[in-house]
Amino acid sequence: MPFVQGKLWQKYFQVTVKTMCAHSKQPIEIVFDNHLNYEVLKGSEPLVFEPHVDWANFTEPNIIHAF
Repeated sequence: MPFVQGKLWQKYFQVTVKTMCAHSKQPIEIVFDNHLNYEVLKGSEPLVFEPHVDWANFTEPNIIHAF
């Protein structure tokens, strides 16, 4: 993601994601930058969630294994 590259290179980065809704087949276009900002250029506002992870006791090799 751009926030990782921005931190590593100490530069401004942004990424445009072009996809479509799996349900309605409508196009979606979202721009993310390295400051964790986003702008929806096309489509509806995304539903965003943060999975609950107990970071204090996290021992898995990566977050995918936690689920």
